[in-house]
Amino acid sequence: MQDTYEVGNNLSFSSEWGTVCTEEYGDCGCDNCVDQDGFGDISVRMDEFAERIWDNGWELEKAVWTVPQAFGNGQYWPRIPTGKEFVVQSIVGINHGGLGVVSWDDPTSDDIKTSASALALALATVKDSILDPARTFTHRKLGDVDVGLWTLGKKTLVMATNMGYQTVNLSLSDIGLKGNATQVLNSGATLTGSTVLF
Repeated sequence: MQDTYEVGNNLSFSSEWGTVCTEEYGDCGCDNCVDQDGFGDISVRMDEFAERIWDNGWELEKAVWTVPQAFGNGQYWPRIPTGKEFVVQSIVGINHGGLGVVSWDDPTSDDIKTSASALALALATVKDSILDPARTFTHRKLGDVDVGLWTLGKKTLVMATNMGYQTVNLSLSDIGLKGNATQVLNSGATLTGSTVLF
């Protein structure tokens, strides 16, 4: 389980200890994190875990879960993530090989519980596409948008999330898709025709 908790904390200066944080020194509450304005450290951590599992020959024996941050208001984290930030953390983890999502910690905010419930309901719809051994998987990153594509036959499941805080558009043609699309989860993104607005 990876636990990259970077929402709301300063990754270069420790509010807890009053020291700078570098690769060699300091504790900012998110080991080896550098992406102050987004969620890129989650993808790096998930990819490192997958690589380690592969290098050790454990790919058929072990799975990585993603552990989105659901806490704050103390120590290094002056605020609790929003429900949308919770979903971003979860989708990035899934797009980078996470086969389970379990947050840390409960109790948490009503916003996160509502968003986690919506995500769980959507995952029940898409789990077969993600877990089917006959499917193919492709990962794409277009700017701040992280995209996972699970293809089985003529259908492709797209899980995309904006890892930044600026509004962006993603055209399905940008990821090589055409035709009709159905939105399964709405956590702030909207699908209009073949364009997703985050």
